[in-house]
Amino acid sequence: MISRVLGAERAGELETLMAAGGLVLWVRVRTPEQEEKAQRILREHGAEAIRVHEIEIDKRLEDLPLASLRPDPWLSDEPLARP
Repeated sequence: MISRVLGAERAGELETLMAAGGLVLWVRVRTPEQEEKAQRILREHGAEAIRVHEIEIDKRLEDLPLASLRPDPWLSDEPLARP
């Protein structure tokens, strides 16, 4: 299955890494429910050392809801929202 998605060469590289001691896989989730689901899926597929790390990620303007809207159309000539 991996070779179909990544190609035979990349799949071979992953197999070599796994044979040499393992593979590190990072999963980004946004809620505790997603965290539990990700851990469950990893365990069901043979993951042995699942660790949870919490980091702060700075919000970018495009991450904020309604960030592209202008509060007052008279303030500038920018579009109200991106299409």
